[in-house]
Amino acid sequence: MKQLLIWGIIILILSGLSVSLGRKKRPEQNGQSPSPKEIVIAAGGDIACFQNWKTDEDSCKQKETAALIEQINPEAVLILGDLQYNPPAFTSWLGYEESWGKFKNISYPAIGNHEYDLPGGKGYWDYWGEKAGERGKGWYSFDLGEWHIAAVNSNCGEVGCGKESEQVRWLDGDLTASKKACKLAFMHHPRYSSGKSHGNTLAIKDMWEILDAGGVDVVLAGHEHLYERLKSGNIREFIVGTGGRSLYDFGNPKTGSEARISDSFGVLKMVLKEGGYEWEFVSEDGEAKDRGIENCTP
Repeated sequence: MKQLLIWGIIILILSGLSVSLGRKKRPEQNGQSPSPKEIVIAAGGDIACFQNWKTDEDSCKQKETAALIEQINPEAVLILGDLQYNPPAFTSWLGYEESWGKFKNISYPAIGNHEYDLPGGKGYWDYWGEKAGERGKGWYSFDLGEWHIAAVNSNCGEVGCGKESEQVRWLDGDLTASKKACKLAFMHHPRYSSGKSHGNTLAIKDMWEILDAGGVDVVLAGHEHLYERLKSGNIREFIVGTGGRSLYDFGNPKTGSEARISDSFGVLKMVLKEGGYEWEFVSEDGEAKDRGIENCTP
């Protein structure tokens, strides 16, 4: 009886050892951290015509660009302003709702100038609610993976963009408080642009200085209905006003302009990684017309 008990104990010990040796250790059990998640986002602005406006080669391509987003299958969509053209009331957002509106649950909007065609941007906040930040302000921030993201309101005549404005003081504190190594900001008006229709936006000069000092690596904007990639100091700026409404022409290239496309609607695809990012401008025919990879500024 005593021998049977001893053999039973030996068998239990050997069984436990076998299970332990055969079990695969998790990365953190080996002293390694799991690989950080890469976040895929899509971005664009200047998007939707009124529901009953006719689509042609040069305008109202919001359904085609929405189809690109479906193919990209991003985890977040950054909306760069001028989402829905006149009339901008909540009940008139059907052109946007039936196209880019299908991504509303993963979308983060920035307010454009056309949203203010209705005083105070009323239709914009009626549509988005708290997703657009505090009503009447339009700035907010969040984290995606290893990145800190800030949405700002570049309609300076409505909310103020000077150094002592509430928004810029908030932005300064927000960027300073973030411990993320990589940072992105998005808005409607570009600081620098080679576009013939609008060009540089001097009114956001103070805001841009805060973005640069705050360690922002990437700024996304719209307003010009074209695609442009520029570099200014440590910031790479992407203008993606190609969401569907119409297309504009370029003027003379600005200093720092790296790529310019004015004949294609499309969206920007970005992969946000730990310490860097990849980008592709995907045109309406599915072709990647501009792409690259870059590290964040140390």
